[in-house]
Amino acid sequence: MKISRGRTYVISELTVDADVDFLTLYQAKRLASPASGEALRKGNKDILDAEVADAAAIGESKLSLAKGTQALFDKIGTDIDGHAISAAHRWTDEKLLKGAGAGADPTEIDVPGGQSFWAFPHRADAALTGRGDFEGYRFTTGNYAHMNLVVPADFTSLASVKMAFLFLADADTPSFDWTVTTDFAANGQASATHSDSATADGATSTADDANAYILEIDISDAFTGLAADDYVGIKLVLDNVTAYTYPEFIGIHFRYA
Repeated sequence: MKISRGRTYVISELTVDADVDFLTLYQAKRLASPASGEALRKGNKDILDAEVADAAAIGESKLSLAKGTQALFDKIGTDIDGHAISAAHRWTDEKLLKGAGAGADPTEIDVPGGQSFWAFPHRADAALTGRGDFEGYRFTTGNYAHMNLVVPADFTSLASVKMAFLFLADADTPSFDWTVTTDFAANGQASATHSDSATADGATSTADDANAYILEIDISDAFTGLAADDYVGIKLVLDNVTAYTYPEFIGIHFRYA
């Protein structure tokens, strides 16, 4: 690299040799590549995007820097600092970024479930009853329900599977215990290639003998290893139901990404 002084004007001539990577050092973008010996820009005017080629590299050439052009390089440095991604901005896998407006860093958010569908029991050994405009199977201790479904072809990951009840009770402490078992497999596989289960005691909601409340219970643990196009069999059993408690099973809500 050499710096010389012109005779007529106060001009410094900077020759960038092949072993100096100007773009890497200064992170300058959209600068044209002038012919050897020509000035990139004369005078102290700003270099406009419209005047230079996008993503052009600077090879072995001379930059004629007139007095005052240091301000241009200061501006480049300021712009770079304002848009650089620091070590603190290393985003988490499987997250989305949500904008926070001009001058503010974006924030991470979870990927939403995206798609969903509803499944109603195919068979149950409980009475099918109506509650307002809803209809469901009213369970007591030992009652069960079966349902079958196929996992959608665009399935990539499970967000949640929740069974839903209309919960009506005039007991002081209404509750029920439940167990869900599943079998699932792809076309051509044995139907019980994958088997799983989930269970819990003490599911409860508001004690009210006049109004039924919607109660969701997450049973996602019974679907480990689920894949697109799997055929799924689901069985729900209520192991114990408190007296004067009437959970009415209305189906499951399946959410996925």
